[in-house]
Amino acid sequence: MKFRPLKLGLVLLLVAAAGADAKPDGWIDTTFSGDGWDFWNPSFATGVKVDDLAVRPDGQLAITGRVFAIANREAFSCVRTANGGAATCVNLPFDLGGGNNNDGNGIAVQSNNKAVIVGDAQGPVADPVWVATVTRMTSANGLDGTFNGGTGAFQLASTYDVGAEAVTVASDKIYLAGSIGVDMGGGEVGSDFFVAVRKADGTPETAWSSDGWNTAVFNLGANGNDYGQAIAVDPFGRVVAAGTASNGTDIYLAVVRFTVDGGYDGNFSGDGRQTVLVDLGGVGTLAFGGMAVDRFSRVVLAGVAPTASGHRLVVVRLTEAGALDTSFGGGDGIADFAYAATDDIATVVDVVTLTPPSDRIAILGDYDPAGTDPSDGFLLVLTPAGNLDTTFNGTGKRSMAPTSGDVWNHAQAMAVQGGRLVVLGGYHPTTTSVNLAWLARLRMSLIFGDDFDAGHRALWSSAVP
Repeated sequence: MKFRPLKLGLVLLLVAAAGADAKPDGWIDTTFSGDGWDFWNPSFATGVKVDDLAVRPDGQLAITGRVFAIANREAFSCVRTANGGAATCVNLPFDLGGGNNNDGNGIAVQSNNKAVIVGDAQGPVADPVWVATVTRMTSANGLDGTFNGGTGAFQLASTYDVGAEAVTVASDKIYLAGSIGVDMGGGEVGSDFFVAVRKADGTPETAWSSDGWNTAVFNLGANGNDYGQAIAVDPFGRVVAAGTASNGTDIYLAVVRFTVDGGYDGNFSGDGRQTVLVDLGGVGTLAFGGMAVDRFSRVVLAGVAPTASGHRLVVVRLTEAGALDTSFGGGDGIADFAYAATDDIATVVDVVTLTPPSDRIAILGDYDPAGTDPSDGFLLVLTPAGNLDTTFNGTGKRSMAPTSGDVWNHAQAMAVQGGRLVVLGGYHPTTTSVNLAWLARLRMSLIFGDDFDAGHRALWSSAVP
């Protein structure tokens, strides 16, 4: 194909667009809520914890978490406007008796702007095991009674505890993941991953694993505690779930990939399952922080690992075949980072792969600032090779601390909105105040971003560069 020069009009358009968005990636976007920050109280209750964030097709921001009442806690659903500002918040009680505690853990949105929220709820006194909960909201943020064949919100129950931790939507189908208790014999109860697939209307997708449900067992030994905490659907429609697995001594990052029919995918690590042990020389266990699948079907995992003097962020990438990706990190598929000081990472809560052609990786969590400030959010952006991307905020890093001056500040989730990053967090201004929620939006390069966010991935090659 012959090279054809760009026409002058297109060149001028691109230059003008670059000039309008000239500030570097990572700057606070002051077109969002006036100064880049949106603060609100989801419930005016005694306390609140935001947990997850999704962007609706209309640009509005869907949020879930839990509010703490006097006697129990309840899930909630909030919708904020696309540029920050008041919208609606409602509580979602699952009053099953007993403690009446329930949580909103994950949120995703269908093409009709209806949010699906997953979590868990405490059973009645006579049967106090926890159940997984699935709720759909209308586009106006009310409970959708047409969901699941007209039954509305519903539970997925077992003899042992079940909890849904994460949800995603692909072609309006609903994919959720979490953990389910299992009898290990001898009076011991362990746990396995579970994945459930529902049709767009919430009824089970029986074409997947015959009943829309499957579990993943890693069998590393000892107590058999495997916890599913994240879910994604790769470009080929295969379901990927991630979390941790234990052999009784060590905690491993754990990933399972299912075929489009719901069975273990033997093309991934031989049996559909992969575990990774990260050892940075510390005493303690690894904590899972998030998972993303990029447009090349590579799996990116993030977490926190102990060192001799604290904790560091760890990022692992697996190839499409499920092996450690030697083109990432130090040549072994693993990279690790601190934020400001040596080994100062407290938590990791989310990871996303950003829009092409950059294919960067964004990781969100909390770190321990020096002095009397015990916790602030942070955001790191990595190149596809696993190095800090210095085009982001000049360093590849930025603090996500609101201007309130509060010393208790926690980042909780992030999402891509039209190419820009939106970050969700919470804080409390004084030790006696209720918790408040915040959103912040960061300027990012917008070239091609909106097409990718809308799901037009077919425009991009799936060949690994």
